[in-house]
Amino acid sequence: MAGFTKACREVLDSKVSVAPDDRAAVYDALLSEREEAKDEAGKREIAVRMAAFLEQEASRAQPPDARASLDSWRITAYLAAGTPEKAVEALQRSEKELPDDYNPPARLALVYKEMKRWDEALAASDRALAKVYGPRKLNVLRVRIDIYAGMGDKDAAKKTVEESLAYAEALPEGQRSEQVIASLRKKLGGMS
Repeated sequence: MAGFTKACREVLDSKVSVAPDDRAAVYDALLSEREEAKDEAGKREIAVRMAAFLEQEASRAQPPDARASLDSWRITAYLAAGTPEKAVEALQRSEKELPDDYNPPARLALVYKEMKRWDEALAASDRALAKVYGPRKLNVLRVRIDIYAGMGDKDAAKKTVEESLAYAEALPEGQRSEQVIASLRKKLGGMS
C-alpha cells in the first residue's frame, strides 16, 4: 500500500499529462487509502485538493457534456471534504445544459440528501426517475430510499424498496444483478 500511495502522489505532484478524469481517479484512490487508514484530516486535505483541481478543469471544459463528465468526481471530492453544498451550482448548471440527461438531477438528489434538504432531494429524484432507464434506475431508487429514511417516512422507504426489488427482478438477463436483488431483499427484511 505504501508503494501504491507513493506512486499516486507522484502522479499528482508531477507535470505528467493525465486526462482529468484519470487524475481524479488517482485522487479517489488516495481518498480511499486515507479512509482505510482512518485519517480524516488527511482525507479532507486530499478532498480539498481534488475539488480545487476539478473546479479548475471544469472551468476550461467545453462543451457542457465535457464539464458534466467531471460532476461525479466533484461530488466525491465535496462529500469527502464535508462540503456537499459546493456541488449544487455545478449540478444545476449541468441539469440546465443537458435537459435530457438523468445524471444531473440524480446527482442533485444525492447532494440534497446529504444536506438534509429533503423536499429538494425528492424533487430532483422525481426529475431523474422520469429520464433514467435500465439498471441505472436502481441507483436513483436507492438514493430515494435513503431520502425517505432520512425524512423518517418509513412507509415510503419500504414501498420504494419493494418497487426497487420488483424492478430489479424484472430486468432482462445481462442487466439483472443477483447481488443487487439480494441486497434489496435483505433491506426489505430489515424493514418488517
